[in-house]
Order: sequence, then C-alpha cells, then structure tokens
Amino acid sequence: MIPRFKHSKLELWLAFALGLITFFVLVIAQADMGIPRDESVYFEAGERYMGWLDDWAESPAEALSKESVSKHFHYNREHPALPKILFGLSHQIFTKWLGWTSHMLGARIPALVFSSLLIGFTFLLGVRLKGVVCGIFAALGMLLIPRHFYHMQLACFDVPVTAAWVMTVYFYLRSLEEDAPKRFAILAGLCFGLGIAVKHNIYFLPPLLVLHWVVMHGRSTWSDFKRSGQGMKAGLSRIPKAFWSMAFLGPLVLVISWPFLWYDGVDRFIWYVEFHAKHVHYPWQYLGESLREPPFPWHYTLGVTALTMPLGLFVLSLVGFFAAALQVFRDRSETVLALLLLNASFSMVLIGLPNVPVFGGMKHWLPSFPFLLILGGLVLSSVAAKTKHLRPALIEAALAVSLLLPAGWLTARFQPYGTSAYNELAGLEEGAANLGMQRQYWSNNVTGVLGWLNEHAKDSARVYLHEVTPLSFEWYKRDGWIRSDLRWASTPEQADIVVYQYHEEFRDREFEVQNLMDNPKTGLYLGDVPVITVYVRQ
Repeated sequence: MIPRFKHSKLELWLAFALGLITFFVLVIAQADMGIPRDESVYFEAGERYMGWLDDWAESPAEALSKESVSKHFHYNREHPALPKILFGLSHQIFTKWLGWTSHMLGARIPALVFSSLLIGFTFLLGVRLKGVVCGIFAALGMLLIPRHFYHMQLACFDVPVTAAWVMTVYFYLRSLEEDAPKRFAILAGLCFGLGIAVKHNIYFLPPLLVLHWVVMHGRSTWSDFKRSGQGMKAGLSRIPKAFWSMAFLGPLVLVISWPFLWYDGVDRFIWYVEFHAKHVHYPWQYLGESLREPPFPWHYTLGVTALTMPLGLFVLSLVGFFAAALQVFRDRSETVLALLLLNASFSMVLIGLPNVPVFGGMKHWLPSFPFLLILGGLVLSSVAAKTKHLRPALIEAALAVSLLLPAGWLTARFQPYGTSAYNELAGLEEGAANLGMQRQYWSNNVTGVLGWLNEHAKDSARVYLHEVTPLSFEWYKRDGWIRSDLRWASTPEQADIVVYQYHEEFRDREFEVQNLMDNPKTGLYLGDVPVITVYVRQ
C-alpha cells in the first residue's frame, strides 16, 4: 500500500481547465489540418457503421442478425469499432443533423475529447507525484511536442489509446493507496476496457502493471502470507483489486462495443491478433538509410525522439529518467517512481526491438511520453528546491516556462505539417533532410498546394494526388478544399496534374512523373526543403 492522496478542488478544476483549453485549441488548429491516409479510412468506417444504427432504428431484430452485423462491421475489422462508431456518430450529429461543423471537424470531435482527457490526466498524474507545477509542465509539454500536437487533431487511434493508457495507470495507482475507494479499481478496469476497444497496443499494459506489483510488493506480500498461516483465499485478497477489474471489465467493454465479435467472436479475435502480429513493413527513412526489412536499428526510437522532441524537453526527460532509475535502485520502496519508469520506457523499448515495424514514427511509442515528461518535471522540482533565498515554486515555474516556450514555437512553426517536424538538434527541417530523415508521412501535407490547384487547374481536370486516398479526395470536396469539378486520377498516366509527395522510397515514381509532365509549377517547401511538387502535363 502507498499513502492515501486527495486532490484539492483547485487541482481538479485545473485539470478540467487544461482539458477544455486543449479541446478548443485543437478545434481551431485542425481547421488547417489535411486528411491523413488512415484517417480517411476511419471516416469511411464511421459512416458505414452509422448504416448499422439506421438499420437498428428500423428493425432491431434484423440489425442484430449475423448477416447485418457482418455486413456493416467487416470494413476495417483490423481495428476495434468503438472509436469509428464515435467518429461516425459525432459526424452525424454535429455536421449532418445540427450543421454546426465542417465534415472533418464533425468526425474529429471524439478524438479531440480523448486528447483533452490525455492532457487532463497527465496533469493529475504529475500532481499526484510532485505537485501542480510538475503536472502543468508535463501536460503542456505533452501538448507542445509538434508531432504529438499533430496527432491530437486527428480522428485516429494513437492519442485515444494513449489517453486510456494514462487513465488506467492513474486509477491503478490510486487503487493501491491505503483504504482506497473501490471506485478506483473499477475505473482502472473501465479505462483499460476503453483502451483495448481503441487499439491493440494497450494489451501490454496489464503485464507491465503485474510486473511492477510483483517486483515492488510481491516479496513482502508473500512473506506476510506465509507468516499469517491463512489460506489461499486470504492470499488472493492481497492481489490489487484493479487487476480483477481489468481482467473482467476490459474484455466486457471490448465485446459490447465491437459488434463484429458478437458472432464467431473467438475466430474473429484470433484473426485480429494475427493481423497485427504479422503487420507489413513499410519503408522508412532514418539517418540516410531506407529501413525496409528487419532487423531495424536498436537505437531507432531513441534517435527519432532525440531529433523530433523539443530539445529542452528531451534533455530534461532523459535526465529525469536516469535520476529516477538511480533513486529506485537505491530505495526499493519508491513504488510510484518505479511505475513511472516502467511506463516511460516500455513502449520505446518495444518499438525498438529489431523485428518490430517502424513505419509510424513517434506515434507508435506515444504512451511513453506522458511519463517521461512527469519524470522531467521532477527534475525541475529538485533544482528549484535547492535554490537559496528564493521561493522554489517560482523558480520551478520559471524553469518550466523557459522550456515550454521553445516547444510552443516549434509546434507553431510546423503546424499543420507535424510529420515534417524536427527539432533544434536535427537542425530543423533542413538539417533533418541533410541527415536523411523521413520528410513526411500520411499524405496530409497535400493541403499546402490545394489552393494553387483550385486556382490553376482547368475545368474538370484529372488530378493524381500521390499517396492521397480517393476517400480523402471526396472529403476534401465535401468541405470545399478541392473544386467540385476536379476529377480523381488513380495513376500519373491518367492525370492532367500530378501532386507528388516526396518520399525516398518513391523516387522511381518521381522520375516517371518527370518524364510524363512539364517542369514543376509549384510546390510546398518547408524552409528550403521540398515536400510537395506539382507537375502539369505537357
């Protein structure tokens, strides 16, 4: 057990305020955000799942049949349905029924809520560990990492599952406190269920929590059990209630929220696991090398983090991690620190394994960052506490601001092209290009040239948008980003205009386009680095 903790009303209101501010900042920011490839699929899935709800309204019995459920939920079955149901329902309510939002914002609102929860609970976890300044630093640091800010705007799964991860750890930690209310264990189970109903990577969290409990508490619990001479029932009662809650409520939430599992559930779940266990490897540019097949460099996750996370936040988090590791090594009673260390390192270590696909950049180890930033916040508190003749809280706040301001500048600089963001150590976008780093991914940077396209394309021109899906093309038209008369071309040969997105693995396609088209007419440049190039047929 750990000492009981109680948040003040001010701390709870601050958590709410941080979440609310995050939501409205993201609402404003996403207005400039294009549609990544995966997001367009989730938009489509959300609309298809709404068709099932329409069937439900007309004939519940027929909608519950295996045929109806399979028809509607077979699309994008490689991911659970809950977030896509939320995206589709939000789009239906706020865009189609009420007419309050654009089509994109209507679908993105649930994701923005998840982002707000992530910021709010990162703050609460930081407060639980060290205090308000630590919590604010960690929460705002999470928001002001350019690539995180990018992902927080999207109707995708990486930020929502990270929010569920942080919430689960928070309530698990609260459930370990002396005389903790049962609701904390129940909430830990529900948040874990929410997480596995979003994305598969949170399945690693329960083993991580079990490892933490066994290492930190297992020996003393076993000794007490042997001395007491009580039976197995008494021994089982010492296992954290959150574990039982997660084991029961987690699968329950998943099955209830994913109708596709209601029939042939075991076989379909096995297919889902196998799909991700055998995920394809997409090429990825890292330090001048195209990573196509394993084994991948062991330092990949650390290297990408060092070159993309704002430098001050990265250095402070690294110092905080090693300082906390040393403290736990010296004092095994540091239960909370040990929990943070495990969660800060696990996702990065997992993606750093030589056979794990590396195509998604930092989004695949997002769950590490809230904990890394909290550990960084501990360093601020320690430094401030050692100052003499000054108020430590003011010094701590000043240090936090001095680190968050450059991070905010980087975030603003790269918005809305977050996948192209690199930090001061990399030399920003130009330095990263010289290092041979991936310039972008997910295709949303195409918005940088859509204005030119609308102004200069001939009537009914056929447009090939490299790496953009036909689904994205139609959603751009819905919200007026692309002229309604322009037509989709599936290959450069069919196109009057080609919008090429720079990727090292597609250089052969670039040469093909150059042979078909006239010289480039315009493009998107970040600094002096070409990211998008527009060609018009000769």
